[in-house]
Amino acid sequence: MRVWMCLFMLWRLGLPALAQDRDYGRSMVVTGRGIAATSQVLASQAGAHILERGGSAIDAAIAANAVLGGTEPMMNGMGGDLFLLYWDAKSGKLYGLNASGWAPQGLTIDFLKKQGINSMPDDGIHSVTALGAVAGWAKAHQRFGRLPWRDLFTAAIYYAEHGSAVGEQFSNPDLGKTLRSLADQGAREFYEGEIAKAILKTSNSLGGTMQPGQKSSGASFAGGAGLRAEQHGR
Repeated sequence: MRVWMCLFMLWRLGLPALAQDRDYGRSMVVTGRGIAATSQVLASQAGAHILERGGSAIDAAIAANAVLGGTEPMMNGMGGDLFLLYWDAKSGKLYGLNASGWAPQGLTIDFLKKQGINSMPDDGIHSVTALGAVAGWAKAHQRFGRLPWRDLFTAAIYYAEHGSAVGEQFSNPDLGKTLRSLADQGAREFYEGEIAKAILKTSNSLGGTMQPGQKSSGASFAGGAGLRAEQHGR
């Protein structure tokens, strides 16, 4: 009777899932070394390939996330933020990573009021924060990565340069160039090198307030029982 009751409960729990809208499902790729599941099959394949090469779950997640920036251009890419939960089976600890970006230091309440803005805008340059995703990738890889940093971006670079089917064939050579610089020179290039200069130039052209030396994300881990959202001070 207990077994049948459990089966009945599982069936009832599964009913809502059967009725779910599957327009934004998960493409799962299974390998002998693990499973990668994302919203786009090419990203899942990239993550699974990293696992097959002996990469860690973090390595696979970074590779898949980088691919998504090109294969889902309408979604969030390396110009966004990153939040991560990571279970370390060896230590039995759960880690959380907050890699959300700061608002530009010059984006004060007084500045916005002078622009005639009385509430935080939902779009436009004044809704843009410092870009936290790449800092999050670097922090996670430093802590839990196994393969070389540059190897994680091979698939993302290929699809950005050669294209992938996004309704129609879509390529983004500028993204490919950025990913190559990031792969070759590391995350610091993104925040202090030529990529950072290009970001500041674009921000300034649109009336933004980002400045050189702008705080990135202060990406930080919290682990074990003390898991919490955490961010370093300015």
